[in-house]
Amino acid sequence: MNDSLRAIAVTVESASKGFRWVLLEKDAQTEVWATLERSKALRESYQQAMADGLVELESLMDDLNKGPRMPIAVPETASPKEMPGQAEDRSETAKKKFFGFGPAR
Repeated sequence: MNDSLRAIAVTVESASKGFRWVLLEKDAQTEVWATLERSKALRESYQQAMADGLVELESLMDDLNKGPRMPIAVPETASPKEMPGQAEDRSETAKKKFFGFGPAR
């Protein structure tokens, strides 16, 4: 496999009126963690925020068995069908009733 696995972590922050998920990504060169994405919406519980964060992490993956990958450099002249690692139809993943570690509740 020519592409590299991205080091992405899900964490939850406590706010005054709830919880929000945060995705952190570790820079491969410096090994410093930085915020990749942060939820704007607050959730009532840690569990809800973590579940939403895992769903967001999944949205970064074309294949849950391979995990989130760094994009492969593709020539600008390549057509979408020639691009490696592209999911045929990500909407099928979105229709599933499962996320990462089990059924969505």
